[in-house]
Amino acid sequence: MQVQPPQPDLAQPAQRDIADLYLESNVLWASAVREAGNGGPFSSFIYQVALLDPQAPTPVNLISGGKIFWQIDGMKVEALAAPNNLFPNSSLAIGTEDEWFHGQWRALFPPAGQSPAVPVPVTDNVTEAVHE
Repeated sequence: MQVQPPQPDLAQPAQRDIADLYLESNVLWASAVREAGNGGPFSSFIYQVALLDPQAPTPVNLISGGKIFWQIDGMKVEALAAPNNLFPNSSLAIGTEDEWFHGQWRALFPPAGQSPAVPVPVTDNVTEAVHE
């Protein structure tokens, strides 16, 4: 299957259309990375690759040229993961790996005015720990 990721700007340097994949429920997410070299500049974006339904006649439905849900300039997003309960209302967790700047982990939150893209149940214990 050939994936057709969103194209934010065709004038950018080399792009890896899929740096990592993350399956949440029936949605397959991907991070794409653009880099001019080891020192950057870097840019990443996160988008939906496909919808999955194992019971359907066609279990994988690719999303062609879809929407960019997050664009992260200055970092290479090399890892996607479930949101962390320590960060209520976060949508995903990302890991970066830049040759000279090393790695970072961080929670991604939805843009202002939007609900989380990937729901996370928040327990009272976690909410209390964050607010202490």
